[in-house]
Amino acid sequence: RGVLNQFTLIFYAVTVILGVIILTMIKILIPILSEIPGFFADPCQTPVGFEIAICELFKSISYLFKSTIPQTYYMFGILSLVTLLQAIFGGIIIGIGVENSLIKGFIHSLILFSLIFFMFLVSARIGLI
Repeated sequence: RGVLNQFTLIFYAVTVILGVIILTMIKILIPILSEIPGFFADPCQTPVGFEIAICELFKSISYLFKSTIPQTYYMFGILSLVTLLQAIFGGIIIGIGVENSLIKGFIHSLILFSLIFFMFLVSARIGLI
């Protein structure tokens, strides 16, 4: 049982570390790379069909965490969405792999999702991203 608790703790740590890495990338790497002409080709300039829905999703995520849309809101949306999805599926893996219960997996997913969501929210509100 002790090894399984360590597995759970490691999954939580990996999720938090991934969140910190993504926040660092958003804060430091994206502004630097967006200054390079042609490095970020904005696919949301002229979206067609299903791309419109995806671009609106990224725009909504950007509005949720920031008051204004950053120049590269689609990169912010992609990175934050990947982190939130990792939290959801990480919780499911903990529940199924460690506790043999999908319900407990959803509880872990909710905890990890809330942790990452509030990490992004607080970072945006205090001006880190």
